[in-house]
Amino acid sequence: RGLGCRVQGMEYGPEPVLGVRRLSRPCPGHPERMRRVWGWGSVSIAKWARGPHPRCFVGSLLSMTGSGAQSERHHDLEPSTQHPEPVFLRSNPGGKKMTRQKIAYITGSEPDTSIIKSRLAGQDYQLDVHVCDSQGEIIEAIKSADIIINGSLAMPREVIEEIDTATAIVSMGHGFNQIDHNAATEKGVMVVNTAGFVTEQVANHTIMMLLACAKRLTRMHDVVRSGGWDKGTLANLGHMPTIDGQTLGIVGLGNISRATARRAAVFGLDVISYDPYAIPWIAKDYRVELVGSLQALAERSDFVSILVPLNDETRKLIDADFFSAMKPTAYLIN
Repeated sequence: RGLGCRVQGMEYGPEPVLGVRRLSRPCPGHPERMRRVWGWGSVSIAKWARGPHPRCFVGSLLSMTGSGAQSERHHDLEPSTQHPEPVFLRSNPGGKKMTRQKIAYITGSEPDTSIIKSRLAGQDYQLDVHVCDSQGEIIEAIKSADIIINGSLAMPREVIEEIDTATAIVSMGHGFNQIDHNAATEKGVMVVNTAGFVTEQVANHTIMMLLACAKRLTRMHDVVRSGGWDKGTLANLGHMPTIDGQTLGIVGLGNISRATARRAAVFGLDVISYDPYAIPWIAKDYRVELVGSLQALAERSDFVSILVPLNDETRKLIDADFFSAMKPTAYLIN
């Protein structure tokens, strides 16, 4: 169950949890869990497999493949989010304990695996770390693996087609544009990310950059370092209006966007968003006004923040027409 699907962020009840998006065929036995996909928003799987750190999703994948699944599969979950039965990634009649699961961690440099190992405590697994410099090395590394952890290495179709036993690729981060997920779907391999693992930090970073723009921080920094600060410096920097009452336009309304909207409200910013997949009542909960087009967002915003994953829908989304529609005084935070 689950083969032929890829995991996307989706709303299941009041909180974002594991969702399976229907592609070439549905996941049998779970039609009631198929709900609206979060579209442009950041993929959210961490809630379903949540423990002290969202990367425990790897451990949940192992549980789903049968390594100790029946006895401890949902020990991290809040009661309201528990599923009544596991969704196995591959055939496991009767839920019997299977052989040791092999995890291939492919990366471009030596990673810190302490968090992963702590979350896999009690699981029967073998973690092999492969520092790869070429597609050939990646192909060799993923042979005979049950799960692949991708540390931001490119996995084009040529690599995906060489997967022989793996049932899932876990991308370490929100984005997964380095993986050809269409090829993975055709191969029957799920592509999942580690949503939630940097949500709060990216939201903080977005607000930090917004404040830096509003208060000409980098320009003032340069003047101070060059020794040129004097009584006329502030006047030369131009008018710096308060951000209270200004408008932040967010492209996309996923996990990071919503976290950013919460912070923006504290500073008195009005928040608008364009996301064709956003659910109106969720936007209302976060005091975000949904607008009908990117053009409208560009025209009204004093600050624009792009918080969407890179995929076929969002590639080249911000173009010359968008910039032409922006206020001359507005800032774009990428």
